Amino acid sequence: MDNKRYLTPDIGRGFMLLLIAVAHAPLFHKLIEGVNEPAISDQLFKAFVVTFVDGRAFVTFSLLFGFGIALMVKRQLDKGISVNESKRLLRRRSLFMILFGFTHQVFIGGADIIAFYGIAGLLIEGLIFKSKRFKEKALFVIGTLSFLTISTGWWFLSLFKELSEEANVNYLEMVIENVIAFPITVLVQLLFFPFLFVILLGVLVERKTWISHPEQHISNYFLVENVLH
Repeated sequence: MDNKRYLTPDIGRGFMLLLIAVAHAPLFHKLIEGVNEPAISDQLFKAFVVTFVDGRAFVTFSLLFGFGIALMVKRQLDKGISVNESKRLLRRRSLFMILFGFTHQVFIGGADIIAFYGIAGLLIEGLIFKSKRFKEKALFVIGTLSFLTISTGWWFLSLFKELSEEANVNYLEMVIENVIAFPITVLVQLLFFPFLFVILLGVLVERKTWISHPEQHISNYFLVENVLH
């Protein structure tokens, strides 16, 4: 039984969280009044965010999230915890994430993705204890559905671009609006982003030990590098 804490995924998650924090920095730009045309520095920052945050950080964090769930379940089963108890612990953890995300979005305001990860945890619960073959089939189905919903859904979201513009409302009105927007936000994240696909991919990656024991695959990395050169 391997109870060692792996440093690689922890560092990866921490660095991706740092980039995700960078992604939310533009929210403070809305506090500045009188800005009509974004400066060149703002445009460069936006390009950086799109390339290294939207294109990398969210996806990498989702992969590590799935890896972490699979590793946690594996260690629980190695300790003799029953499958039903492991499911209960995963379900409780996911529900707390949904509660935290709901509180964040409704009462504090701003974008939230924690609740989505809680929903993803509940969905993954039904797959993580299945066979490898079943998970691979589920990955293919989810990947195909994600491709269809993402490629056809963004034009639909663009029709409601005006609705995303904030108006001057008091705190109570903001809370009511956020309660209504909360399930819509989670649904959009589920359908129009590939996060669920990547999370399940992370569950499958855990079996490969690429993240937990990268030193075992160094020779393969050098082999690929030699082939490419």
